Parts: sequence; structure tokens; C-alpha cells
Amino acid sequence: MQKEHVNHCLTCRTKNCYHRKLGAKTSNCLEIDYAKEVRLEPSEAELINKANSATRKVFERRTKGDFTLNWLKTFLRDFFGDQATIGVASCLGSIETARTVIEAIESEGMKTTLVTCKLGGLTVKNIDKPGVPCEHPGCNPVAQAKILNGLNVPVVVLVGLCIGHDMIFIKHCKSYVIPFITKMPLTFGTL
Repeated sequence: MQKEHVNHCLTCRTKNCYHRKLGAKTSNCLEIDYAKEVRLEPSEAELINKANSATRKVFERRTKGDFTLNWLKTFLRDFFGDQATIGVASCLGSIETARTVIEAIESEGMKTTLVTCKLGGLTVKNIDKPGVPCEHPGCNPVAQAKILNGLNVPVVVLVGLCIGHDMIFIKHCKSYVIPFITKMPLTFGTL
């Protein structure tokens, strides 16, 4: 029987799952209602501990500059190793931002491989610009994912994919995915 999920965490107000001072809850707690799902297999716990350790190292280093970018590059190196090739999926309109991210990752000794969104030149038709139909190349997040799947990268960093395209990419990608920057275009049809 499927359990009904209500937003228990919004109504709890105790944050007991974090504080652990109030003893075990007996009702309206996901930890109780989903006790089976909360328990981790040893390999799952090891993976979470590895991510926690990589994140902790970033905070211990207190690097200067863009903290988020430093967190990303240091996490990637500590989690995947400095010999890893990191996939980057980017919007063509965010290519300069992708360049900054790639340069930061490569400064840690890792390699990168970039796939942008306009590959294949799909055509988007009938987008009105003051009443005049226009055509322009559309994005292809499925092809981006397929190409990076074929390259067997352990992780892909998303840089500037549009909302929706990021979702489609994640669904089709076989690697870990870090949605680093999401683009929200002001108008369709512009790069």
C-alpha cells in the first residue's frame, strides 16, 4: 500500500531530524513513515560519506575568489580524482560562462569535454516576434546527453541550460549530473 505524502517537514517545526534532542517522533514524520527508505545500504552510505568528505574539504581550505566555483572544482577533484574527464553541457548562449567553469576545472588538473545545445541544428518554427514568424536553431538536450554518455564521463556539470532542457538532459544522462547554473532566458529566440 502506497503511503500518502503530505509536507510533514513544513508542519513539524522541531527539526528533530537534525537536532535529535526530542527523541523519536511517532507520527507525521517521514523518518517514521518511510523507515525502510531512510535505511541505507553500505554502498549508499559510503557514497554519501564520500560527498560529505569532499564538501568538508572545500570548507576547510577557505579558498579565495568565487566560492561557488571553487567549491565545484575542488569537489570534483576530491570526489572524482584529478585524472577524471568532466563533462560540461552548456547552452551556446552561455559559452563564456562555460569557458570560465572549464578553465577553473582544468586548473585543478582535470580534463573537460564540452557539448553545447544547438548541435544538430534542430529548427524551432512559428515563434512570433511582433507577429512575424521566425525560425532559428533549437536546442537538443537529448543529443547532448547521448554524446556525453558515449564518452563515459563520470559526471556532467550543467552550465546555462534552460529550465526544462536541464530536466530532459538529466533524464537521459547516465552519469552523475551537477546542475551548476540554470539559464532563464528573457526572451525566446535570443542567444
